[in-house]
Amino acid sequence: MTGIRPGGSADARRMCRRAVKLLAIVAFAASSASSCLAGIPVRAASAAPAPIGERSSDQPPASVARLIEIAEVRPTSAPCVDGIGRVLIPGVHSIRRVEYDPVTDRPVSIRLALAEPLVVYSRPADGETAPRMALTFDDGPSATSTPQIMDIFSQHGARCTFFVLGALVGRHKQLVERMELEGHEVAIHSWWHANYTRLSTGAIASDLARCRAALDPIVQRPVRWMRPPYGAINARVRGAINDAGYHVAMWSIDPRDWQTPGSSVIASRILSNARDGAVVVLHDGGGNRAGTVAAMRTVVPALIERGYELVTMSELAGFADPPPTERGMVLTIDDHRFVVENAFEDMRVLVDGVEVEVGTPPVRTEGQFLVHGRPVLRALGAAVTWDAEELAVGFIGARGRFDIRLNTLQVTRDGTELFVRVPSVYYHKLGLLPVWLIANACNATVEVDEQARTINFFTTQAADLGLTPPRPAAGLALRGLDGMTVCGTPAAAWMHIGLAMLGAHASVLI
Repeated sequence: MTGIRPGGSADARRMCRRAVKLLAIVAFAASSASSCLAGIPVRAASAAPAPIGERSSDQPPASVARLIEIAEVRPTSAPCVDGIGRVLIPGVHSIRRVEYDPVTDRPVSIRLALAEPLVVYSRPADGETAPRMALTFDDGPSATSTPQIMDIFSQHGARCTFFVLGALVGRHKQLVERMELEGHEVAIHSWWHANYTRLSTGAIASDLARCRAALDPIVQRPVRWMRPPYGAINARVRGAINDAGYHVAMWSIDPRDWQTPGSSVIASRILSNARDGAVVVLHDGGGNRAGTVAAMRTVVPALIERGYELVTMSELAGFADPPPTERGMVLTIDDHRFVVENAFEDMRVLVDGVEVEVGTPPVRTEGQFLVHGRPVLRALGAAVTWDAEELAVGFIGARGRFDIRLNTLQVTRDGTELFVRVPSVYYHKLGLLPVWLIANACNATVEVDEQARTINFFTTQAADLGLTPPRPAAGLALRGLDGMTVCGTPAAAWMHIGLAMLGAHASVLI
């Protein structure tokens, strides 16, 4: 170090400081190496991944801020293809957590797990198009029914068209703005439900101009459609609507929800007549629409389950490009960006060769796969708990009790904090856990075969029966408490050397 003068280069000075820091770590670590290695078995390179590393238990407990609550869990959105407005992405959720000082009980930090959707703006050119239907709503907006309907559609990533009455636009401006923000289409249903066949051509033009004047300050996308009240139409009315620049929107399925027959009847009439290209006329205003709202809670997921895409009138007619499709997310935690890929719809999850119904396809980040934790853990014999308010998964595995907070790097085993380098994530409203974390916790092994599109967990019982395939070598890396990676190696044998060097300042990353 004597060759580096005070006036030397900045790079040299940085190298000097880093070397001094590393020497200090090694010197301190030598005195506590034995305690750090206690209870952490060292395995051969062909063994399963080593147990998750722990902080040394002989260190005095630190006073840490108390995590008290999750303040927000909200879906994020992506800009529309035309740059106007944004589309809600229901599978991707940002989370805000508040921490409180243990002494003063005052908030000391707000941690954000910011999720940004990965989206594609065009559909794959595979020659196959899902069947489509357009669900449309007349006579609104309604302060009661319209928000509930939008909530249902947003929850399922679906879109619809609202044929609004011009007289109601001004008093429900925020609802109209939300319609466009969430990817729905806004169209015209006259100013106050007039029968156009009883109006003169000039009166029709005046009525449409009045509606357009109310919408222009609010709606940014083109207003393309007009549905005449009562469906009353003739050649003269059609011509007047076309001359004003609008397409006439009729329907092919009428469940007659305006007669309030009950939600089950409304749902049955729609589902029994569903077909590709159908347009359904419904009502979100003009009376008590509780039955319509309740029917949508059944109809929307049922149609999606059948393979239908629920789109706007313009999308159905080919006048508008579809909004972006969610293909994963970018999760930012403490300035580190984790790119979560979700293009694994055909990948199966198995335990001892038996397929597990996981509810959502696996995802991948930092080279590791994550799967829906609850069904896999239960198949491995673990007792699992789920805390929806805290977004936390707890389970008792072969290696102890584990508590995991989603969208963070916070994992504990029997109350002792562990270091992990891949977060468990809250995605599509489910808790997805890294496969190596699950395998380690349950004293199992896991084989990922991307070519065969399988993730297969093997229990100790399978190993006893000789069903377990050769175990891959563990990929390990070590880092200090400051988060700096000190060394990395694919061989488990290096763990002993690394821990001996770093002592209590090292943990295994999985």
